[in-house]
Amino acid sequence: MGKFEKELQLSYDDVLINPTYSTIRSRFSNDLLPYYENNCLPIVNAPMDSICSEKFINEAKDKLYVVFSHRFQTIEEQIKHIELGANGGVIGLTDSDDIVDRLIRAGAKHILLDVANGGNIAVIEKLKELQRYRKIVKLWAGNITESTYWNIMRLCDYVRCGIGNGGACSTARQTSIGCGIISTILDCREIYDEWNTKNKPCAKIVADGGIKNNGDICKALVAGAHLVMVGKLFAGTYESAAPLHDINFKKYRGMASEEVNTITNKTKYSIEGVSGLIPVTGYAKDVLEQMESNLRSSMSYVDARTLKEYYNNGKFIKVTQSTYQTAQPQI
Repeated sequence: MGKFEKELQLSYDDVLINPTYSTIRSRFSNDLLPYYENNCLPIVNAPMDSICSEKFINEAKDKLYVVFSHRFQTIEEQIKHIELGANGGVIGLTDSDDIVDRLIRAGAKHILLDVANGGNIAVIEKLKELQRYRKIVKLWAGNITESTYWNIMRLCDYVRCGIGNGGACSTARQTSIGCGIISTILDCREIYDEWNTKNKPCAKIVADGGIKNNGDICKALVAGAHLVMVGKLFAGTYESAAPLHDINFKKYRGMASEEVNTITNKTKYSIEGVSGLIPVTGYAKDVLEQMESNLRSSMSYVDARTLKEYYNNGKFIKVTQSTYQTAQPQI
C-alpha cells in the first residue's frame, strides 16, 4: 500500500453549497423547520472553560440541543452548571463512576467523554465501562476520523468528528496529525447511513472544529453532521465565561493550550492548543438568532423544509481558493 490513504481531504473553505430550484417562498416560512429536537437548533457548545457560564446557560439552554459544562473545574462547579440548565456533563478518562452518578443526579441528560483522540484504546475501554449509563443518558465520545469511527460507533450515541481543525487547536501544526473536516463528516455519515439501513444503529455525527462562521454550520449539516459543535463563536459572546479584554475582544484559549495545562498541572511540553484575543461576536441571543436565520436561508436555497431534506437535497461544488475568496465580502 502506498503512503497516501486518501487522494484529497476537503475542508469548509474548499466547498460551497449549490443552490437549486426551490418551492420555499421565504426563509421565514412556518413549514421550514431548522430544528433537531424539541425546537432546538442542531448545535451544541464546545465543552470549554471559555464558554459555559451562568449567563450563557440562561441564554442558550432553550436554543441549543445540549449546553455542555466543562471538566476543568471541580465537580461541585460542574454540578452547579447542570442545576442551572446545562444538560451536558463532561468527564475525563480517570473520572470515576461516582462522578458520573453525581452528574446524572444533578440532572445531566448527556455525558461527554472529553478526549482528544477517540481512537485510543483507553477511550474504548472507558466507553465499555460506561455502557450501563446508556439506558438513562446519551453518551458522547470522540474525537475521531473515518478510520477510527468503526471502533467507537457502537459504544456511544454521539461521536465528535474532526481532528486538528479547531480555531484554538494546534494539533495539525505541532504533530502533523489532522484531517479535512468536510471529508471526515462525509465519510463517517456514509458509514452511519449504511449501518442504519441494516437496522444496526450507531453513533450520530457531531461536526467538531473549524467553525468560523454560520455558513460553516450549514456546510457541516449538508455534509451529514446531525449536530454541530461550536466554540469560538460562542466564546465571543458577552455572556460567555471568556474574560472581556476590552469592549471589542475576549480572551479565548484551547483546552490543550499552555495556559490550561499550567492550571491543571499538566506537562508544559504537551501543548496542542493556543490562546489569544478574539473579536466579540455580540449577545448570545442575537448570535443564536442569526445562526437560525442563516440556516433557514440556506435551507430555502435547496428546497429543504427539514434537516433531513437539507442533508438529502444539499449538494457541494468544489471551488478554488480564488472562487471562495471572491464569494467573501470585500469591504
